[in-house]
Amino acid sequence: MKTINKLLEDIKALHSRLHKKDFLLTWEQSQDELIQVLNIAAVLKTMGSDNIANVFRNGLGISIFPDNSTRTRFSYASALNMLGLTQQDLDEGKSQIAHGETVRETANMLSFCADAIGILDDMYLGVGNAYMREVGDALDEGYQQGVLPQRPALVNLQCHIDHPIQSMADLAWLREHFGSLENLKGKKIAMTWAYSSSYSKPLSVPQGIIGLMTRFGMEVTLAHPDGYELIPEVVAGAKKKCPGVGRNFPSS
Repeated sequence: MKTINKLLEDIKALHSRLHKKDFLLTWEQSQDELIQVLNIAAVLKTMGSDNIANVFRNGLGISIFPDNSTRTRFSYASALNMLGLTQQDLDEGKSQIAHGETVRETANMLSFCADAIGILDDMYLGVGNAYMREVGDALDEGYQQGVLPQRPALVNLQCHIDHPIQSMADLAWLREHFGSLENLKGKKIAMTWAYSSSYSKPLSVPQGIIGLMTRFGMEVTLAHPDGYELIPEVVAGAKKKCPGVGRNFPSS
């Protein structure tokens, strides 16, 4: 593991535009931006191990979970706590959403109090990611018009398209285990389908792994039952934005 100072030097040398930018799909981020996230995570991990104070002195991190969750819910809460933020879960049944409040109104109201918003919405195809972008557009509008004093970061905790925080965590562990991102080139990953009564739920993890790991030279093989193919538009879009996806995950 590199020292904090060395990691900070590496972070400064990278070219990214993550500031005031939401993290919804890994293939929307540049290679430098992905590496920067990995390095920042390594810094925070080292700080935690060395019992160094939190990044924030106070603040609120909002979680929105229309679907059930255990691992992601508690991982997100733990991450917010490590940063110095208090986690607050939005319960739609106990909020003004139950009385007809719009996404635009709710997003701006929450953002007066929040530094970060995480959303997990993977229940229906085509819905979750669109909802996240609607929230993001509402935040942009509120900030640009001077309604919001700050623009909270919006993070995709999982949708039907991608599970970016899980795939990034997997990549961080693989880098640590094998010593570097360079050492991952040529490594093979077998991704197998996990049972779910819903067609959409098993999609985000393999699509996330394929869309991310192939960019760092890993070769991904996917095994799944007939009828549970990946979303063609997602794979095509990932291949278009990231050529490595096409090379290391050939269509079959």
